[in-house]
Amino acid sequence: SEDDEEGDDLFVLKGSADEGGRAASNAPAAGGGVDAPDSSRVRHESRGWDPDETIETLRNRFVTGDWAAAERRKLGLADGVGDDDDGEAVYGDFEDMETGEKFGAGASSDSDGDGDGDGDEDEAALRRAAKLAKKASFNSAYDAGGFKSDTDVAGGGGGDQAAGGAAEADDDVEDPEEQTWFAQEKRRLEEDQARGLAITAGLDAQRRVQLEGHRPGAYVRLLLHGMPKELVEHFDARRPMVLGGVPPQEEGYGFMQARFKKHRWARKVLKNRDPVIMSCGWRRFQTLPLFATEDSNGRQRMLKYTPEHMHCLASFFGPVVPQNTGLICFSTLGSNARGFRVTATGVTLERDSQVRVVKKLKLVGYPFKTFKNTAFIKDMFSSALEVAKFEGASVRTVSGVRGQIKKALRTTDGGGEGACRCTFEDKLLLSDIVFLRAWVPVDVPRFCVPTDTMLAAPGVEWSGMRTVGQMRREAGEAPPLNADSVYKAVDRAPRKFSSLKVPKALQAELPFKSKPKIEKKRKRQTLEQRRAVVMDKDERKAATLVAQLNAIRNQSRVRAREAQDRRNKAKAKRDARDIEARAAYTREQKKLRHVQRGLSEKHKAMGRTYGKKGKGGRNADD
Repeated sequence: SEDDEEGDDLFVLKGSADEGGRAASNAPAAGGGVDAPDSSRVRHESRGWDPDETIETLRNRFVTGDWAAAERRKLGLADGVGDDDDGEAVYGDFEDMETGEKFGAGASSDSDGDGDGDGDEDEAALRRAAKLAKKASFNSAYDAGGFKSDTDVAGGGGGDQAAGGAAEADDDVEDPEEQTWFAQEKRRLEEDQARGLAITAGLDAQRRVQLEGHRPGAYVRLLLHGMPKELVEHFDARRPMVLGGVPPQEEGYGFMQARFKKHRWARKVLKNRDPVIMSCGWRRFQTLPLFATEDSNGRQRMLKYTPEHMHCLASFFGPVVPQNTGLICFSTLGSNARGFRVTATGVTLERDSQVRVVKKLKLVGYPFKTFKNTAFIKDMFSSALEVAKFEGASVRTVSGVRGQIKKALRTTDGGGEGACRCTFEDKLLLSDIVFLRAWVPVDVPRFCVPTDTMLAAPGVEWSGMRTVGQMRREAGEAPPLNADSVYKAVDRAPRKFSSLKVPKALQAELPFKSKPKIEKKRKRQTLEQRRAVVMDKDERKAATLVAQLNAIRNQSRVRAREAQDRRNKAKAKRDARDIEARAAYTREQKKLRHVQRGLSEKHKAMGRTYGKKGKGGRNADD
């Protein structure tokens, strides 16, 4: 059949070099048997490179070379000028396998010789646009399920059928109303892209770049202005440099808020306003985050440290990034860091210039003058201006009496600077303590330093702002000890309150059940107290016997209590041993369960991996 004849022409059996006859006759004209080089592998011919020649050849590829050489080569190719050897060395010859058209130095000799480079470029651009449009229609038809392969089409075969596959696919495309919205949108985008490429195909290269920019896959050379000289002096080719850009809305700096959580492998919790190195989006910088948590009423309350196993809110000053941008924090970038370097992770929530984080403030004062419902308070404020700021604020005593701040006092009223007048629900005592609970806003530090690690000399590590603890460790100093911050035992003498005294006028108006029924203390003893009891001989014997029996009973109770205490102690020791043994057994069982679970998960993962590999291998063999 025709397929067998084509297969015989395509696959030719090669014999060894010493075999003759049919094997030698079947070998191609270029020669080669079993020992011939493998034509499917790319061979790189080694050539002797002179150092000077190499430097001159590669000079134009770097900043020190001639930047206009590429432009001259491009213009020489477009205009059809320049010698053939250079064009062949730079660009080479190639043949379009679909259309059979040849390009390059070899094709220029077969042309008409009119030197119309612009016409050839326009024709190539039009062919490229037609191919893209054909590919877009083919993809749309294939997604819609209307494409028919070569084996499904009756009659014909080979190149004509393959070339007309895309055209036949357009007839089989389903009705747009029956297609899905995704397929319609995808086809519309591809048609728009092909239409745009067809429009810009007739333009010259510079005009096309100005309109649509550089296309993906193109090699470009960039000139960066305003770069520090350390970037060139300390450049290390072993450290790749990624060049990117950010949209205009991300070029500024502002206050950002993120959902923050300490990494579970970090050794210590993070302290509020301690410097951290944050990698967020395309930026890496050092900042001072302010930690807070949101209460049920929407208030953001400041935290001194990050929670152990919970998320919190972190407000910091840094580059503006979109919402839901991931971030990761490091305590140091040094290679000699002990333990896990990642301290926290999070995700940005919003950009808010009015970040309002508050902290709790408790002011304590003492009354120095008390009236019926008024009291003069001192030592709560330091000036009359502070009192004016807190006018109308609610205060409270330790005993629970509520009050309100009214106005600042004059210095002549006593109490010193910052004394104020307050009203309360009841009369205060001079021994009462008055306190005020308030919330004070906390400002987010405006600190952001980019990490310029690319500017550091080789072997020099970048170091930013250090924490107070790091500076103290390096200086060998101990943290200061505040005597007022040390916990002390509080000894309070029990207070004796006076008895309740109800006025007689009020007692007369009260009903009988509410009147106090407390008898006055008698100055004289009652008759029963004053009466003497004289016992006879039998009564004395009976009283003595009862006292002895009571003593025996009390002694028996004491011995029984001591025996019970000894039994309780022995039981407590046995229970402690049992609990210890049970805890050790539980730990061993947990370890065994974790080991078994890890082995089972490992076996499952290995099974999935082997299954995927086996599936891929079968597809490749098929």
